[in-house]
Amino acid sequence: LLHETFFGARVRPVREGRDASTYEVTDGAKQMTVTFLKGADGLRLPVALASICCKYLRELFLRGFNAYWAAHCPGVAPTAGYAADATRFLAETAAARRRLGTDEGVLVRRL
Repeated sequence: LLHETFFGARVRPVREGRDASTYEVTDGAKQMTVTFLKGADGLRLPVALASICCKYLRELFLRGFNAYWAAHCPGVAPTAGYAADATRFLAETAAARRRLGTDEGVLVRRL
């Protein structure tokens, strides 16, 4: 993924392990170190703050998402957006999605 993200840059593994992996990314005179660290949100304050911000933004976006579907499907229960709730939410919004022409692919991530 680093090669794809930083196309044309040189990506060199510094250390690869089960709990942490570090890579050096070099593009001409530009250089940076990228570390993937298991449990980083509990170990590094900047990661913890980024995680908190992302969770807050996710909640804000879900408010709008749920309001949109509630307007088109009166009585639909809000979703938190997790896979465990997907079957129920998709079933409750199926008729409205057909009516609106909403492709399920924009709502469901397939890996």
